[in-house]
Amino acid sequence: MSLTICAGALQRCDMKKHVKNYYKHFELGVDDIILCEHCEARAVDIHHLIPKSQLGSDEIENLIALCRSDHELAHASRAFNDYLKEIVKGRTFINNR
Repeated sequence: MSLTICAGALQRCDMKKHVKNYYKHFELGVDDIILCEHCEARAVDIHHLIPKSQLGSDEIENLIALCRSDHELAHASRAFNDYLKEIVKGRTFINNR
């Protein structure tokens, strides 16, 4: 995966918009380790709680970092995905970012 200087910051060239939004909101760098917001294992995906296909946004209120198994479960279980929405609602948002 290549890196480039974009707008004065080091970013992955192929990083999707929702991932960039997540990194920006939490002031993360590309080398930071992100933990699953459910189980605290290493996160590998930024999940849309409401899918883009259902008009979900790339805004931070619709995103959660998940490990692979929790991401698969979020897609397989509506109840688990609803539980994840409650986790996101409980976040403390600083400066309304």
